[in-house]
Amino acid sequence: MERALRTLCREGCTRFLCGMARGTDLYYLEALERLRAEFPLTVEAVVPCPSQSEAWPKEQQLRYLQALGRCDRTTVL
Repeated sequence: MERALRTLCREGCTRFLCGMARGTDLYYLEALERLRAEFPLTVEAVVPCPSQSEAWPKEQQLRYLQALGRCDRTTVL
């Protein structure tokens, strides 16, 4: 995944959206965070509702909230 994102960055992509779901979405966000050291990226969290993580286990809620805080912008649908 990081290799594909790096290619997009090299091709000029600078804005990325993340749905913030458990699993792949958060791995995607973490890969983008590593690439920020090399590229001027903007990451927007796009979440379906304010309560998205409420039913998740506590440690996953914490990971989610920390990840949200590292995004440049958050949009709630």
